[in-house]
Amino acid sequence: MKVIDLNADVGELDPELDAAIIEVVSSVSIACGGHAGDDATMETVATLAAQRKVRVGAHPSFIDRDNFGRTHIDVAPDVLREQIREQIQRLAANSPVRIAYVKPHGALYHAAAADEGIARALVAAADGLALMGQPGALYLTMGQQAGMPIIHEAFADRAYSDDGRLVPRNHPGAVLQEEAALEQVVSLTRGEVRTISGGLLTVRAQSVCLHSDTPGATALARRIADHLASEGITVTGMRAVELAPDAWLLFTDEPIALAAAIPRSGLEEVVPAADCVLVQGPGAAAIARNPPAPARQKQHAELVLPAQFDGEDLDEVATAAACSVDDVIRTMLDTAFTVAFCGFSPGFAYLTGLPSQLHLPRLERPRPRVPAGSIAIASGYAAVYPTDSPGGWHLIGHSGAVLFDPGTQPPALLTPGTRVRFA
Repeated sequence: MKVIDLNADVGELDPELDAAIIEVVSSVSIACGGHAGDDATMETVATLAAQRKVRVGAHPSFIDRDNFGRTHIDVAPDVLREQIREQIQRLAANSPVRIAYVKPHGALYHAAAADEGIARALVAAADGLALMGQPGALYLTMGQQAGMPIIHEAFADRAYSDDGRLVPRNHPGAVLQEEAALEQVVSLTRGEVRTISGGLLTVRAQSVCLHSDTPGATALARRIADHLASEGITVTGMRAVELAPDAWLLFTDEPIALAAAIPRSGLEEVVPAADCVLVQGPGAAAIARNPPAPARQKQHAELVLPAQFDGEDLDEVATAAACSVDDVIRTMLDTAFTVAFCGFSPGFAYLTGLPSQLHLPRLERPRPRVPAGSIAIASGYAAVYPTDSPGGWHLIGHSGAVLFDPGTQPPALLTPGTRVRFA
């Protein structure tokens, strides 16, 4: 299966346009207040994307609503870092799903590609999230050196110069007409693009951007999707990253379903994580080149864990969420969680489904010891600590359930896909 991610910048202009674009693309970069957007638009667009299983990214910019973020703003790097971080966190607070990546907007996109101080500020603000941008951008290089996932993007509707840069918008032919854009997208899936002068460039891109402010963007997006389908190319947010010749990460919005669909022949490990699946073994490269469609998920058993909500951080969590302690407890009891993946320590399961008002960052200073059985939340997840260990999550209660026992098979009570409730 040949795949390509189709992304669009949204939350900027027209809610009806955004809704139509989301029907077609597989990733959306949402304006988060710097050049456009507010809490209401972020929540609306992110919710639509979540319903369509479209990957959600943050689209921060210089603080410049008057010029739509298209003017370079001189700002100290440490101030810029906090401005970008606040925009990303604002989107995270209004999104029902985790932020998958960061793609800077407008003048910030271009400045971070060349200016070391600005690139460093962006990388620091992204705090481990994937970074999206053009190949060769300085912030992508710095992010990769810091161990952050990188998404190279190309453009469906913009002409390229011979040096690989986009032709400036004010240049004749800079914005491609519909037929030319269709041809360019298919060329990009082959790893090449025809320049404005007729030359041929090699372009490695996992994602192709369609600008929502391009005239006729909705119709063009639909034609691109249909054209790709006719060429046997699937539009999906899934992408592959090589860790070693026999170890690959397959990024996807459905890691459990993808892991279930991967044949085990020629593989030593298939491990689902937050937004990817690790495949390791002699057959890993072949899987990465032709990943299967995510399997239809079977209904997993539901486990009810006994819980007492009396954690030492409960009051602070309620304050940060702008609600009462009773509201926090009621939310935890009413929520149906799902184990997304396991890690950190044996039996430690990351539970998804936590409502967005309880999405809080990890503690600035981790505790040297968190007691076994502690119920905790952080970074959009809930968890129960299976054993005594260090930890930086907010402690809101405890459970007497035994989550890890080496003498049982399997030793971990919670496995990916298991549904969990607290009672």
